Amino acid sequence: MYVLVCGGSGSGTTGAANIHGPSIFLGGEGESGTANFEADYTAITKAPSVFVTKTMTDHIYCARNNLAPWVAFMRWQFCGEEKWKPEFMANGTYSKTPWLASKSKGFM
Repeated sequence: MYVLVCGGSGSGTTGAANIHGPSIFLGGEGESGTANFEADYTAITKAPSVFVTKTMTDHIYCARNNLAPWVAFMRWQFCGEEKWKPEFMANGTYSKTPWLASKSKGFM
């Protein structure tokens, strides 16, 4: 599993295409590293991924302010607790305020 927090290559060509396990991208609204995640998220084709963006979060507090989806994702992926899966899908918890959006791909 991969956890990527407020960063990214900006190009998707420096390794993201090689991600082969479930991944979660945790970003912050207006935080410059979050924009760099877009290409990385797009480049992942070999594994399921989610991308969560939190409102009112800067680079310093990105990990702390995204702790809830981070833990939920880990419980879903490591512990097999499927009840967390819908929280990342359309209209799930992490697609509503105070989260700006949640995108997911590759999950059945």
